[in-house]
Amino acid sequence: MDFIRTSSKALISHSAAIRFLLIFFFCVPSLWKVDAAETENTKPTGAVLEFAEAALDMGTLTLADLELFQRKIEFVNSGDQPLILSNVRGCCGTRITDWPRAPLMPGETGQIAAQFRLAARPHTVRRTITVTSNATEPTKVHRITGTVSEGETAAPAAPMIGPQLLFLEERLDMGSLSTDQIAGLEARIDIENQGDQPLVLRTVRGGVRTRVIEWPQDPLPPGERGAILLQLDVEDHPHAFSQHLFIIANTESQRYTYRIHGVVESP
Repeated sequence: MDFIRTSSKALISHSAAIRFLLIFFFCVPSLWKVDAAETENTKPTGAVLEFAEAALDMGTLTLADLELFQRKIEFVNSGDQPLILSNVRGCCGTRITDWPRAPLMPGETGQIAAQFRLAARPHTVRRTITVTSNATEPTKVHRITGTVSEGETAAPAAPMIGPQLLFLEERLDMGSLSTDQIAGLEARIDIENQGDQPLVLRTVRGGVRTRVIEWPQDPLPPGERGAILLQLDVEDHPHAFSQHLFIIANTESQRYTYRIHGVVESP
């Protein structure tokens, strides 16, 4: 009888072990598939622009702080495709002095430099910066808040922003040209250092059919302007043309691409 009981127990234990193994091998792979599918669905499918802070709080400012108030707004491309900003604009009283023109690879960070013109009276500050890009959310708004008071306690001084390269025109439009106007065609691009440190243009080169004739070799002090002179090789038949200038500078953005375009018409 003891032998029968022992054998029965062993048989039951063996059957339970078989059931456990069947459940493990048939159910666990299904769970893995579900987890893998969920993980796949949560992956980004393009560029994603995320601000380091959901909103910028200026804190409390005094009237003595209002001569020039500036800040840098940081963001990151948390997607899986290059992020390209096509436009950055501020609302009334907000000036965008610099933003990345070159594509930001996944995981790379960028900065938007902004200056704020604030009314010289106690009030609540509410500003916005709107960014247009190729991200999955094409238009993103960053909000800036704060308070201006008559108090004697000054807010912390704004950090130095370094050199800032500003093109006086967002792009150069050569307009409509006849075929007899394009021989030896030259273009001038005006720039300004809107930062608080000297601006150094390390490399200035033209794209296809664009030759750089002259550009500022010496550092541009804060507030100083300079000019880049180009010679454009444009085909002598009616068409729309677009040429590019590439600049590497000692700024946060470092790399810039500038566009020159126009239309050639029949004489």
